[in-house]
Amino acid sequence: MKLKSFLAMITTAVALGLGMMASAPATFADGYQRVKTTWQSSPNVFQVKSQYKNRKVYLWNSTHTKKILQLNNYPNTNWYRNHTYTYRHNGKLSVYYGINGWTPNNQYTQKGIVWRGYLRPGYNTNYKVWNNLQPGNFSNNQEYAKYIQESPSQHFSKMVLKLFPNTPLSWKLTSERDAFPVQTNPTTGVKSLPSFTDVIVFPSVDKYFDRAFYKQDVSD
Repeated sequence: MKLKSFLAMITTAVALGLGMMASAPATFADGYQRVKTTWQSSPNVFQVKSQYKNRKVYLWNSTHTKKILQLNNYPNTNWYRNHTYTYRHNGKLSVYYGINGWTPNNQYTQKGIVWRGYLRPGYNTNYKVWNNLQPGNFSNNQEYAKYIQESPSQHFSKMVLKLFPNTPLSWKLTSERDAFPVQTNPTTGVKSLPSFTDVIVFPSVDKYFDRAFYKQDVSD
C-alpha cells in the first residue's frame, strides 16, 4: 500500500508539473515574455503617430526576436490590428498590437507586432491615394470631410455637398447609415438610426450612390 501511495504521489506531482508547464507564459530569446493574448472581434485601423513619423518604428515577429520591417518606410499604408499582446520585459508590462499593412494598391505587408504607443487610431490621412474607405473607421467630422474633398472616389459626393452649402457633414450619421439598417417605428412610422431620429430615406438616391447598381467610378 505504501508503494502504491508513493507512486500515486509521484504521478500526481508529475501531472501537476506538466499542467504548470502548459499554462506558463511563453518566454523568448531576448527576454520578452508574452503573458496575455486578446483577439479582436474586428480589425481596427491605425497609423503611426505624428511625433514618430521621423523615427524608426519597427514591426517585429511574434516572439520579438526579429525586425520584419520599418513602418515609416510605408508612408501611405493603413495598419490593421487583429489582436493584442501583453509582454513582460525587464519586469515591466507593455502592450503590442498584432498588425499587418494594407497599401493603396491592395497589397498586404507581412504580419507582426508593434508597441501600441507608436500608433493612433484612424486612417492614413493621405487621402489622395485612397479610395472607398469605410466611414466607420474615421475618427471625426474633420477627417471624413478631408477624405471627401481629396479622395478620387468621392468626386460625386463633393458635387452633392455643393447643393447643400449650409448643411453640416456628419461623419457619425454617415457611418451609422453604412453600418445599420434604418428602423421604422411600427406605430408612428418614424425612421431612426442608433443615434438619430426622424431619418428621411431616399431609395432612388441610395441606388444612385451605390456602386453595385450604378458606376464604380462615380461614387462610393
